[in-house]
Amino acid sequence: MPNFTYNGTLGLSTSDGFTLARALTGLPANAKALLDDTFGPGPLAVDLAPLVASIADPQWALLLCFGDGARLKFDGGAFTAKAFKAIELQLTPNTPGPSGVLDLEIEAAGAAQRIQFLAIGDPT
Repeated sequence: MPNFTYNGTLGLSTSDGFTLARALTGLPANAKALLDDTFGPGPLAVDLAPLVASIADPQWALLLCFGDGARLKFDGGAFTAKAFKAIELQLTPNTPGPSGVLDLEIEAAGAAQRIQFLAIGDPT
């Protein structure tokens, strides 16, 4: 897969002046995994770990749910009680540590909804 660069930006501002933001630009990567599909209606579990398995060192992931959201399960734990509509993750490098550190499963909630997931990193 060819090398590419990507930009990660996340921010939130309130009308009374509070702002939290993080922006990283021009980061190198050469592996990506994309899911863009409609799931449901009703609860349906989607295991994202196999999708990300080709990325030995995942660095960023973005999950967007266009509907009632999805509950999250990290590292084989329990699903969250709260459903999320958008979540962005910046992951620490796998050095030192094992590869394949993004073990994430989602459970789509409510009516049928489009779910988009993008993970980016380095497969070396």
